[in-house]
Amino acid sequence: MDWYEETGGYYPPKQLPIEELNAWNTRLDVKRDELWAYLKELDELRALRARKTGDKEKVVKCPSSSCRCRQ
Repeated sequence: MDWYEETGGYYPPKQLPIEELNAWNTRLDVKRDELWAYLKELDELRALRARKTGDKEKVVKCPSSSCRCRQ
């Protein structure tokens, strides 16, 4: 069992070989991309539901112009 399995994938040890650190960063990148895809899909479903019900209050746009959700 490696450190990732032992910690549940949350925190790498302080002294980590570069290969394992790169693997850790890759796993984080994949999880981040999965989260952004899920949030985008959720936003699209909310907008679709708002259009179907005619409720303008349910369509919420991110106020930040620098936010990644606009990409």
